[in-house]
Amino acid sequence: MSKKETRRGEESRLTFLGRIASYFINTPQMTILTLLIMITLGSVSLFILPKESLPEIVFPTLTVQSLYPGASALDVEQLVTDPIEIKLSGLDDLEDMVSESSAGVSFITMTFLESVDIQKKELEVDSLLSEVVLPAGLDTPNASIFKTSELPLLTFSVTGGYSLATLTEIGEDIRSSIESIGAVDEVGISGGTSREIQVSLDWAKIYALDLTVDDVKNALQAQNISLPVGEEVIGDLTTSLSIDSRFETVEQIGETLIVGSKGQNVFLDEIAVIKDTTSDIKRLNRTYYLDNPKGSEISIYGTVLRKKGADVLATSAKVKALIANGKGTVYPPDVEVGIVYDNARNVSRDLSNIQVSAVSGLLVVVLVLFLFIGLKESFIVSITIPLSLMTAIGLLGNFGISLNTFAILGLIVSLGLLVDNSIIVMENMDRLSRMGYTPMRAALEGTNQVSMPILASTLTTVAAFLPLAILPGILGSFVNTIPRTIILALVSSLVISITVTPSIYALVMSRMKRRIYSSRRRRFNRIVGLGFVILISYAAFYDSEAAWWLPIAGMIFFTSLMIMKIFLLKDKSIDESKLVRRYELLLKSLLEKTWRQVLVLALGLFVLISSISLIPLGLLKVNFFPQNEPTSLTIKIDTPSGTTLEGTLEIVEQVESILESDSAIAVFNSNVGGQVADYAVIDATMSDKSGREVSGFEVVSRIDQSIRRIAGAEITVSGSAGGGPPVGKPVVIELNAQDYEAGRMLAQNYKNKLEQIPGVYNVQLSVTDGKPGIDIVVNAPKAVQYGLSVSAVASQVRNSLDGTIATTLKSGQELIDVRIVSRDSELEGSQKLQGLMIRTPQGASIPLSLVADFNYTQGLSSIRHDNTVRVIVLDADVLEGYNAGDITDEFMKSIENIEKPFGVDLKLSGDAEGIQDSFLNLFRSMIAAVLLVFLILAVQFKSIAQPFAILTTVPMALVGVFFGLVVTGNEFGFYAFFGLVSLVGIAVNDAIVLIDFMNQLRNEGKALIPSIIEAGKTRFNPVLATTMTTIGGVLPLSFREVYYAQFSYSLVFGLLITTVMTLILIPIVYHLIEKSKEKSKQSEKGVA
Repeated sequence: MSKKETRRGEESRLTFLGRIASYFINTPQMTILTLLIMITLGSVSLFILPKESLPEIVFPTLTVQSLYPGASALDVEQLVTDPIEIKLSGLDDLEDMVSESSAGVSFITMTFLESVDIQKKELEVDSLLSEVVLPAGLDTPNASIFKTSELPLLTFSVTGGYSLATLTEIGEDIRSSIESIGAVDEVGISGGTSREIQVSLDWAKIYALDLTVDDVKNALQAQNISLPVGEEVIGDLTTSLSIDSRFETVEQIGETLIVGSKGQNVFLDEIAVIKDTTSDIKRLNRTYYLDNPKGSEISIYGTVLRKKGADVLATSAKVKALIANGKGTVYPPDVEVGIVYDNARNVSRDLSNIQVSAVSGLLVVVLVLFLFIGLKESFIVSITIPLSLMTAIGLLGNFGISLNTFAILGLIVSLGLLVDNSIIVMENMDRLSRMGYTPMRAALEGTNQVSMPILASTLTTVAAFLPLAILPGILGSFVNTIPRTIILALVSSLVISITVTPSIYALVMSRMKRRIYSSRRRRFNRIVGLGFVILISYAAFYDSEAAWWLPIAGMIFFTSLMIMKIFLLKDKSIDESKLVRRYELLLKSLLEKTWRQVLVLALGLFVLISSISLIPLGLLKVNFFPQNEPTSLTIKIDTPSGTTLEGTLEIVEQVESILESDSAIAVFNSNVGGQVADYAVIDATMSDKSGREVSGFEVVSRIDQSIRRIAGAEITVSGSAGGGPPVGKPVVIELNAQDYEAGRMLAQNYKNKLEQIPGVYNVQLSVTDGKPGIDIVVNAPKAVQYGLSVSAVASQVRNSLDGTIATTLKSGQELIDVRIVSRDSELEGSQKLQGLMIRTPQGASIPLSLVADFNYTQGLSSIRHDNTVRVIVLDADVLEGYNAGDITDEFMKSIENIEKPFGVDLKLSGDAEGIQDSFLNLFRSMIAAVLLVFLILAVQFKSIAQPFAILTTVPMALVGVFFGLVVTGNEFGFYAFFGLVSLVGIAVNDAIVLIDFMNQLRNEGKALIPSIIEAGKTRFNPVLATTMTTIGGVLPLSFREVYYAQFSYSLVFGLLITTVMTLILIPIVYHLIEKSKEKSKQSEKGVA
């Protein structure tokens, strides 16, 4: 037979993947071109992909905010929230609607089904809102879509020795400059005041002249006009004509002639004092920086939002550069503009931490490859990692994925998986090479033999991650970036293992001869190898902020493995080691006796049941999300209802002094007042971890302890780490009560019980007593006798107390409000309301008390609705080291003896609800993953029984996860469950390759037990290597990113157990299945 015929015969035996490998092996130029394309694609994407902490998500959520200044929470609920909710409650695809009505503000949140087109739904909601009848003076609200891109990019403060009005103008100038940056969407300014022309009426003169506020208002509006009146041909030109009598000076306003209903007239400056001043201050901002000797100062606060898709790091750098370079041009040189919060700092820190973990994982993978498959082989396989990562990064943008924390986390998880296929290909090529095959033939045959198993193992891994990539809910929107990134990396690694790996192997090995080194040279190589292992292992686990012993422990572990390799294996491969020979004897012993196999299966079942019992026994706690070390804190200050802005500020200053004395606090901003004057919020950022001696938990604890000594307000302190999916309070209890007051009393009792449970802090009720109110009840019949309607009385009272904007004054390009107000001195005292004069249509003045009664009431702080029904919410934070589930259980036991009034329903929310919903979704994903994997295996092996044998590794993965979490002191939470579902695809990979080789050997005519033993021996090294590389890729993440430790440990311990089970349990199950098949065939032959 000719060489051409032989080659044609060999090619006819190649799988389609084998043919692809053959093309690349015989065409090295294509391999080089492919490498260049992959590297270029990844490099360009690294440069252009947006860098951000969280993936960019548009939630199926709309918010509607309505401002009704001066209204109590009850008024806001009845006059604003209720009408809007009634109008919107019938919307299609509406899943949930919650609202909160507080003094002056109504805030409604609507959550729709994920399949809905939220942009169209926004238009539909806006259309319905325009039909809602709202109180006079309240603008029609609009719906807003919530997106992660609308989270603040950066906040800044403006301070200096100027008046608040001047600082506000400076802040506006800075705002305009920042908004000129293309990537900036908008800049909000708060804490300032605006220029305002106030017309303070002298009520004695007003009454004496029988004038009304409306007379003044109408006169100002009639005088201040700019109106086009037509066109006139003058000469050869058509000229437009207009009347322009707009106010441009305060004097012009004072010269306005006021004409009453009876013909009386007077100039405005004769009955009023007109001042060019500023609007009343209802909100104050104060900012503190660690290096500012002046302490906290009055400031203007700016919030910068970026456009969708804008790079956080680049946009933030442009904004900070503009602020730095704008001193003396954009704003005066004696004004300080400081950065209070910079999301780029968080993004940079998160990406840096994850990238360091990625590099560490890469180093560990290289170490494992060097220890298990040798230097040259590890070099070839290691090429797979950067190539796969660069290819995956190059594809991220095409799938709408930015370079965020979750995407990099996905790349870290895939680090160890990327080399699995190449390790199997490399091991098989190396095995054939030792059998005497040429490098070219070893590359082709070795790749062809394992091409279909590695395709199946890749597809099963992808199948396991696929349900996670379409995980529903808000959490799914955040974390699905992880599996999507892993899938891209896995597909890339499959392509590389079939094309690049065998091609480079053939290219390198064809040019290298196997040398026989002298004993001295071998000793030198071993010493160099030992030094390499020591250096790389120390570098892989070194972290300046981690425990000092960690890199030493890593170094000792890998150095020990290297020493064992040197002295135990010497120049032999692992296949020839005592470990493999003992494994061979163990398998032979187990396969000889059926009772031994049954005993092993029974033992495995017992271990499985024991691991599951860890949760009900309380040894393994269940929690929604792990507690991450806080880097910032929020302090909420709620002073007694009705406290003035000045009174609230006094409490705030006491809190600020505590923060200023704490060296761990780098910057804070105090927001005092707003819609209500008795409330303040302080947002503080800690200094970098390297710059403080204590953890973030300790900082929050000591500040909380210090603030508790402050009397006169209810103050809560909570820490935040930022990043991660949005989660609320860990302990949340909702009460739905038909009798609201009875529900409030019950909620207070529940609050007292919850406060007594250890580990609980910041216990709060959603509704407390608000500021006192006075209900002015207009006697309609009496009012009619004077020609007045209820609305006319209400309008006059509002205008008298809060004033009314009559018109505007034009100053350059700026329009300044002209507000009619009452002189403060004439409206003070206990008889303020009773003595308020109301004008009748006949021109008479009557006291308000003549047509109205006054009821003194106690207001509410806020009122919450859940799908239009009033609810009372009790929530709390949990201290580090305590479990929210345990606290909830203890709370439920403590209230067993408290009788609930009729019509009161209790619902557990918080972590309890999150665990129920999210774990159910993850369980569904796990079932879907198992079914997909089974389907792929059934097609691959053309069998139903063998896929069952492979899937026995899945329950064993659960054993590893549960026991691993207990050993490491972790809880079983969302990320642990996420890792467990991931193991469905990862854990079966080694079993696929093992059983496929058993089938190959049996097809070649070998008996059942020899085939199992031979396959176990041959695949022992690649099974260990692939497991160790996967573990090595994610292990550094366990120590560097505590927040993701659950996920990392789940993979590490799950893989450790499944590896043992693959090498022992799979051969036993395979033997029992195939032996049963043989007996069936023999019995069928006997019957025939």
